[in-house]
Amino acid sequence: MSAAEVAELASDLGLAGIERQLELPPEITVDPASLPDDELAAVGAARLPTTLDQALDRFRHCEPLAEAMGSALFDTIIAIREAELTRFEGASEEEIVAATRFRY
Repeated sequence: MSAAEVAELASDLGLAGIERQLELPPEITVDPASLPDDELAAVGAARLPTTLDQALDRFRHCEPLAEAMGSALFDTIIAIREAELTRFEGASEEEIVAATRFRY
């Protein structure tokens, strides 16, 4: 994606939040990594995914992002990441790096 496309996507997502009348969560004034999961949940926050599988699951369920990207791009990203999950199942970090380092 070009910088202009990324900016447009961010704008679309911001507008989707306004249309849905979403509000910002409370400010977190400490390092969120230092908080236990229950305290994060109490302020409406969650840890970022730590695996591609977790990230893909969140991506799959992000309706505003799907709408902003359009189904062709959204579904293509999902298909590519699913193929990567299958291809690299059980692979070490070194094997993944060796297979993908100069690909993109």
